[in-house]
Amino acid sequence: MLPSALAPSRATRAGVPAATRRYASVIVGASLGIIGALASGAAAIEAGALAATFGVLALASVIDLEERRIPNRLTYPAIGTALLAAVLLGDAGASVMGLAAAGGFMLLAAVVGGDQLGMGDVKLSAFAGAVLGAQAVPVFLLAGTVAGALVAAGKLIRRRDRQATLAYGPYLSFGAAFAALTVGTVVS
Repeated sequence: MLPSALAPSRATRAGVPAATRRYASVIVGASLGIIGALASGAAAIEAGALAATFGVLALASVIDLEERRIPNRLTYPAIGTALLAAVLLGDAGASVMGLAAAGGFMLLAAVVGGDQLGMGDVKLSAFAGAVLGAQAVPVFLLAGTVAGALVAAGKLIRRRDRQATLAYGPYLSFGAAFAALTVGTVVS
């Protein structure tokens, strides 16, 4: 039986079952986290934290691209685990501040923007903030926003469709990964 966050809601895409795509995304994401951590000279515990973080980010990206949503069954346990890791291994205060800063900013953006930003994006941002800490939240939000804006502009120019939607989770995930590798995380 599949873990609930990996359980597919769609059959196949390009002949590849959803569960296979999701497992592969976790493996690739975790591997990139380990490679990034080792390349930056991080300790083993930080490499493990980055592997878990990048696995969650990759899975959230794949699910958002497929379903245009990021499920609570992924974000809530991820947020709880990030906070627990910060309490046990890092700076709990910075983690809570990061969660509040990133989650609060994105919640405000969701309220002001109406249906333009989903609550899954808000919770994914809260997770990223909890992992990164308040010091990295500006880098995370700026990198994710710029990446999403560039892709949105490209789609608008190519299709000229102002009603098209964009899965924002992958760009938030990129911003979080960029911030984790350039600024660091609360687990060190």
